[in-house]
Amino acid sequence: MDKPSGKTARLTEKRHGGGVVEAARALNKNFEDIIDFSANINPLGLPEGLKELLGFSIDSIVHYPEIRARTLREKIARMSDLSPSSIFVEAGSTPLIYMLARHLGTQNNCVIAPAFSEYAAAFEIMGRPDVHYHVLTEADEFLLTQESVNELVSKQHDLVILANPANPTGRRLPPASLNQLMRYSSEKGFFLVLDEAFMGFCEDQFSMERAIHDFPYLIVLKSLTKLFAIPGLRLGYMVSGNNDVINTFEDRMEPWSVNSLAQKAGLFLLDQKRYVEDTPANATKLRNFLTQTLSPFFDFFDSECNFVMARIKDAPNAPRMGPPKDPQELEERKLLKKKVVDYLYAQGILIRDLDGMKGLDDGFVRLAVRPQNETICLRKSLESFYAQTV
Repeated sequence: MDKPSGKTARLTEKRHGGGVVEAARALNKNFEDIIDFSANINPLGLPEGLKELLGFSIDSIVHYPEIRARTLREKIARMSDLSPSSIFVEAGSTPLIYMLARHLGTQNNCVIAPAFSEYAAAFEIMGRPDVHYHVLTEADEFLLTQESVNELVSKQHDLVILANPANPTGRRLPPASLNQLMRYSSEKGFFLVLDEAFMGFCEDQFSMERAIHDFPYLIVLKSLTKLFAIPGLRLGYMVSGNNDVINTFEDRMEPWSVNSLAQKAGLFLLDQKRYVEDTPANATKLRNFLTQTLSPFFDFFDSECNFVMARIKDAPNAPRMGPPKDPQELEERKLLKKKVVDYLYAQGILIRDLDGMKGLDDGFVRLAVRPQNETICLRKSLESFYAQTV
């Protein structure tokens, strides 16, 4: 039996954004007064009618929920033109990542970086800390090229995991590279885990859900948590055409992992077509507003979803900076970034520090797309910071 490594995989605030309650406690503020650019949640907020539904459904918690969220699973299947037997519902996509690490039994695991920290952490907790990173470069705009795919496949991994669009870069996979990688997965027999948590925010979407019929080693992760702004409720699912994978989860997963309210919310949310249709255009509009409004203070990288990755400028309206030229410049950037992040935190504004993320130097942050008034508040705080320090 695999044992936890007991090392750095422990959940920490540094690994995640969204620490609103913790920040409010530390700053002696109400959590409603914290402005959170650190968690990538739909800026449209809760879909209309969800609060009322949850209130009407409260009596359901006196009963056990459906043991495998069967009704919700069947509805997802109908809407996605999939078989219910190819779907596994969970309390968010993150538990699914840990389940994959726990139950697939793969040894030679690869994370395409920069990447969500929980991919490597899941394997580390299961006693497999020697995760290989295939690092995408700034020179390639953090995109997976076909040449990079060939290099990756030559390493003969048992499992490769990546996101589309990627977190924290916000870039979608080039279709040719993705198709090449899926084809290699089938030919060489390695699992390809594709995390589509943020696909619903992209204007041009190409989910690989239905591709599971053609690629037996493809596993697709989906998140309703991000799309419908319910991180405190938590809901997601996995899609696989590999019966062994789904059956393994069915046999080994503890019962009642998705609570009654989350299941009822899921059934309701899947019908919110207007909300889903409005989300990409709204995300693009607010993302453009954010990058334009904050361009004096950040060098932004291209993004196609509801967050952007950036470097903090050493002075307002300074020229665009590339990678640090030497260790001294890197240390200066790290110090500046720490000052900015700490200053904003003291003002009750959270941004995601990407310090230590594989494949990035220490000058990067990530900003979630938020409503315009919150972006204006962030700009005012940055103006105040630079006025005091420059």
